[in-house]
Amino acid sequence: MTSDKGDVDHAIAEFLSALATNPHNALAHYNLGIAYGSKGLYEKAFQEMKMAKALSSKGKWNLMLRDMKPRTKVYP
Repeated sequence: MTSDKGDVDHAIAEFLSALATNPHNALAHYNLGIAYGSKGLYEKAFQEMKMAKALSSKGKWNLMLRDMKPRTKVYP
């Protein structure tokens, strides 16, 4: 069995590097949030998603979320 942990850690480093160059990169914040969430770092994930939304127009934000599918079922 292989682990994606190294890939996620590498991705986080890449997104952080991109944000060091351009802190207004909404897509980098969004992807960093996804990466943090996949590691269970939910507070960091939330902060990155919040920043991505703040930096994006409504249309761009909707495009980023368009292909996301819930990983678990949510029951009322």
